[in-house]
Amino acid sequence: MEIGSAEWRRIIREGGRALNVPIGAEIADRFSRYGEELLRWNRRINLTAITDPLEAAVKHFLDSAAVSPHIPPHARLLDIGAGAGFPGLALKILRPDLEVALVDAVRKKVSFQQHMIRTLSLSGIRARHARVEDIFESDAHGFDVVICRALTDLPRFFQMAGPLLAPNGMCIAMKGRPEEVEAEIRASVAEDGPAPHWRMIPYTLPYLDARRTLAIHSASNAVRE
Repeated sequence: MEIGSAEWRRIIREGGRALNVPIGAEIADRFSRYGEELLRWNRRINLTAITDPLEAAVKHFLDSAAVSPHIPPHARLLDIGAGAGFPGLALKILRPDLEVALVDAVRKKVSFQQHMIRTLSLSGIRARHARVEDIFESDAHGFDVVICRALTDLPRFFQMAGPLLAPNGMCIAMKGRPEEVEAEIRASVAEDGPAPHWRMIPYTLPYLDARRTLAIHSASNAVRE
């Protein structure tokens, strides 16, 4: 199987259904183009260690898609440490209603993000080479969602994301197995005292039976507390 093949696109569409995320033929085709370009660039510069077609479909594209139901319509979304564009760029392809900002401290990764934005003729998305501490000063307190995938621990992520959130915004950290996330939350509370409440949403990636967790902090979490 190759990225972009009919079988690969079938995995994307059926995997989306397994996650309750509809992925139509046009989106699957765009994911295919994205995946093909990712592998082509990856031969010259290191963008990802995941190059197996099935793993790329599941761990990059379907994992990004799994976040979609938890993001409100027309949200302004910031992806910190966006890397090769997951999840922010993939979410923009899946959800054209989103306004997306990508930021990464590695210039070659941002160059790839910008290449994909041009290649897929995407609007309402921008990519910037910067440290998170320096980004979008004029947009402080303006993002409805700040997201990261396997970037850092929860306290550090909240420290970075908090100043960039709109008043009712949310932080979403894409993490590994639920028991690992629970342990991380307990450790952060034990070390730092009172901490933001993180709501855990476990899910399983299809085909690979990989257990994942979304850790979400929002104003509504605090109200339930």
